[in-house]
Amino acid sequence: MRISVSRVWRNRHVNYRMRAATCKSCGSITFPYQPVCSRCRGRNVEPVDLRGTGRIVSYTVNYQYREGFDRQAPQIVALVELDDGPKVLGVLTDVEPEEVYEGQRVSAVLRRVSADSYHGIIYYALKFRPVRDGS
Repeated sequence: MRISVSRVWRNRHVNYRMRAATCKSCGSITFPYQPVCSRCRGRNVEPVDLRGTGRIVSYTVNYQYREGFDRQAPQIVALVELDDGPKVLGVLTDVEPEEVYEGQRVSAVLRRVSADSYHGIIYYALKFRPVRDGS
């Protein structure tokens, strides 16, 4: 597949923000954004950027990794209930497994995940990190 720098740039609002859809008919918030409400199937939705803060509902620690991804182990995956309403799965960063607990406050951050030196594209992903005093 050919990578287009201009396509990556055009999709930055989708890839690098927590953009959701708010249904004007039933009030439901669907994340990630889609043009149809996941609850009532209505098409009367508008885009909204979520704040990206919430709390951990549940989590798991993955100690297994694929070849080439050993720098990412262990990987902590959490179910996060956002303050804006939706529950999302996300990878935790800037924290050790023994420091994670249910109910912990987290916020979304962008983290570099890889680079395509041939095309000159740096890939980022939204992850969650614990909210610490003063941060």
